[in-house]
Amino acid sequence: MHRPKLAIVGNAEQHHDFSKQIDDCDIVIRFNSAATLGKNTGTKTDILCVRNVGEPTKRLIQEQSIKTYQRFPKLSEVWFPRLFVDAIDLSSEIIASNDLSKMQIEYFSIDMNLRLENELRRYNSEEMIIPSTGMLAIWYIVENDRFKSYDK
Repeated sequence: MHRPKLAIVGNAEQHHDFSKQIDDCDIVIRFNSAATLGKNTGTKTDILCVRNVGEPTKRLIQEQSIKTYQRFPKLSEVWFPRLFVDAIDLSSEIIASNDLSKMQIEYFSIDMNLRLENELRRYNSEEMIIPSTGMLAIWYIVENDRFKSYDK
C-alpha cells in the first residue's frame, strides 16, 4: 500500500542532490524565502511557512518576495507560525503585498507556540526560548491529524 510522502525542506545548503526524492513527494513544505529552492532540493513547493514577525518579514512585504517567486507554481498554502500576545503580526501585510488572498492560509495558535516553548524548556532552562519557523512547522505537522498518514 502506497503511503503519501511529505518532505520538510529547510534552508541549509545540501551537498547531495535530493531533488528527485523531494519533488516526488505528495506534499513539499518550505520555509521563509526557500533559500535552497533548486539547489539540490528540487523545486516543488506546496506549502510555504513564513515568519510573520520581525525585520525579515518586513523585507518579504517590501520586496513582495513570495509574489515574485514564479518558481512556486504549485504553492497552495501559506502558514504563519508566530502568534504572540505582544508581537506585531504582519501576516495581513504579507498576504496583501504578495497577492496571497486566494491561498489557503493557516495561522498557528498561541497555545501551540506555548506548548512547543514549554517542551523546549525541558531541555534548556534559558528564560527566553523562541522556536524557529521550521521548528514550529515541524511541531504543527506532528500535532496535526491531517499529516498522520504521511511518511515524513
